[in-house]
Parts: sequence; C-alpha cells; structure tokens
Amino acid sequence: MATVQWPAPQWRRHESLTNPGVDATMVRRGFDGDYTPVGIVTTDIIGPQETLSDLGDRAAERFAAQTGGAQRVRRTQTEPGAHAPGLSQMLVADLTVNGRTYALRHLDGFVGTLQADGSIAVVGISVTCTADQLDVVGPEFGAVLTSVSAS
Repeated sequence: MATVQWPAPQWRRHESLTNPGVDATMVRRGFDGDYTPVGIVTTDIIGPQETLSDLGDRAAERFAAQTGGAQRVRRTQTEPGAHAPGLSQMLVADLTVNGRTYALRHLDGFVGTLQADGSIAVVGISVTCTADQLDVVGPEFGAVLTSVSAS
C-alpha cells in the first residue's frame, strides 16, 4: 500500500494517459507555453539482490530511449537505517518535436520500505518538465517525495 500527496492543486490525475506498470499519471496545469509537465507513480517489490540504484539506472535508460539520449546530472541516495532507503536523480535531455526543441528535466525518486524477507517495497515518482518549469516543479517534486509512504 502506498500513499502519495501532490502539493499543488494544479497537479491532476489524467485517466487517459495509462501505461503498463504505472499506478497513476499526473499532469501539471498552470504553465504558459506548449509543454505540460507529467508525473507518474509506480509501486514495486524488489528482491534482496536488487537495489534502488538498479531502479534508477533502469529509469535513466528508459528516459534516454524516449528522448534519444540523456545525461544524469545528480543522484542522491540514502541507505536503510533510521530512515527508509531512498534515491533521487535528475536527468537532462533535449527533445525535438515538430521542429521545436524542448530542454527537458526528468526527476526520479524512489522511496523504499524494508520488508521482513529482505525485499523492499518501493514507491517511484517520476516527473518530466522543461528547464524553465523546474523552479516550480522541482520543489513540488521534493514535497511529493517527502509525502510518500510505502508498506
């Protein structure tokens, strides 16, 4: 079971954007321009042999495949202990659609809860926005991550 709180009312669930393995798709209204930030929520159980770094690497590979290439510019990881394991990362890519180039920023966050059998219940949050939207979307992403609980 996972709970996730989106901090701004401009984030709305978008029922028609569904993908296998995605629990919820959110869109962020309220920006001028023709790019709408998109967020997804996923849940998973990973075995003791897998790590949150593995999930981050796979997410980076997916984003790179979708955009034709991406660069990881930041990764932060917390280890189990007093806190749940967690990982966040930011990727950058330029994507050209219909002659227009978008400077994209992709944020991933994974929050885990250790299970009795050594596996980890994971909630994943991913948000993609433009570089110009990052000043607003970035702090909102951080607020979403602090709201996450997985069990």
